[in-house]
Amino acid sequence: MLKKSLLTALFLLVGYEILMRSVDAWWSTGQNAPQSSVVRAHDFIYATKTYDNIMVGSSIGNRITSKVPADSLPRSFYNLSFGGQSIFDGLQILKKMDYKPQRIFIEMNVLMRNEDPDLQASLFSPVMYPVKKVMHSWRERNQPLGVLARLPLVLDGNPDLQPATPPTGLERSEDSYKAMLAVQLEAQKNAYPENYVADQINKLKTLVEYFQKQGVQIIFFEVPVDPKLCGMGAPVQLRTMIKAAFEPMGCKFVDMPDCEGYFTTDGTHLEKISVYKYLRYFRNELKRQGIMP
Repeated sequence: MLKKSLLTALFLLVGYEILMRSVDAWWSTGQNAPQSSVVRAHDFIYATKTYDNIMVGSSIGNRITSKVPADSLPRSFYNLSFGGQSIFDGLQILKKMDYKPQRIFIEMNVLMRNEDPDLQASLFSPVMYPVKKVMHSWRERNQPLGVLARLPLVLDGNPDLQPATPPTGLERSEDSYKAMLAVQLEAQKNAYPENYVADQINKLKTLVEYFQKQGVQIIFFEVPVDPKLCGMGAPVQLRTMIKAAFEPMGCKFVDMPDCEGYFTTDGTHLEKISVYKYLRYFRNELKRQGIMP
């Protein structure tokens, strides 16, 4: 009986592994924000393709590609921005992989959040990391529950392979938007303690210097937020101190455009219609500054 059970389990394991090697389970994107972050990280860590341009950031940076088709940025880009995480998470992943892209784009909006030690430990566990390099079925995107739960999405087709439908209006809930904007206005009205910001900048400098020594170009970018938040104490302080610290190090900047005309779902995360607008601005700025052709 035991032997039969073991053989059945082995058969299912091998069969599922073969299936996951044969199918791109694009529809399995995670059932919550933390799992979606791991899916995004695994897709990058175990990818066979290499990318010349890497974005690192928070949920604000994550939003600028997760809400639109993949071809909104050149195929040489990978967005290592994670909901609820920080720029340090993406940078630590690159460092631990000894990854040397041509350019790293660092989001400026959220500097005060540190890397998540639990996320880093789970991604690079001495036991599971080598196992998942070999076993596709053990990677987060291919977890059976996620694959099966979202299977109906297959009927709609992969959105990244279909023509994008231009958004025609706002998708946000106005009540939710107003409530969250009020929270953000209160939270960001005052500057942070200057020594606290300086500590974060010094920590970031260490990583920027590390990648610059590898020949990587560093570009900072700031995603527009609600017009009422743009000039508040905290974002103005971060904008000013980051530029003062990193411009002398030869870093480039894609400055935040005028926030007027940009719409958000909650004060800080762009509405889909504004994501398209910002990506057009972002790509034009890369060309205008000669960062990319």
